[in-house]
Amino acid sequence: MDDEDHLTKSSRSLFSSKFNNIELMESDVDYQSKTLTSISPTILPFSLTNIIVQISAGLHHSILLTDKNEVFTFGSNQFGQLGVGDLQNRFQPTKVDLEFVCQGFIVQIAAGSNHSVLLTSLGEVITFGNNQQGQLGRRSYEFCNLNKFQWNTFPDRMD
Repeated sequence: MDDEDHLTKSSRSLFSSKFNNIELMESDVDYQSKTLTSISPTILPFSLTNIIVQISAGLHHSILLTDKNEVFTFGSNQFGQLGVGDLQNRFQPTKVDLEFVCQGFIVQIAAGSNHSVLLTSLGEVITFGNNQQGQLGRRSYEFCNLNKFQWNTFPDRMD
């Protein structure tokens, strides 16, 4: 048995052991914990011809970047952190329209707890989501009433 074969078999065994532990934990979960929807890894039902090159996970949302410079978001959209122009949750990856905002290519993505940040090849920073504490880096924060929430559901460049 060569090293590569041994590593593959060891990895499979380790995955199997971890999966068995998860199954045991599921059967012992407290009855009130039924609100958990999934604790084991799940393949996302998402078909793309593009390759996912980056993933970022926020508190309740996720961002995907493809090799074709497309950004997809899904999960909670309570604060507009999906960048799709509304506050509706998305349970399937949804493409973010960056055509009129972004001049360069997206090179990095980041998901905060309730906001999202994209970095372009030209050094532009594009943000969307909750701006209650000024985390989007937009000047509009300075002029807002601090008693009102600041949701920015459309992507825009940082001031």
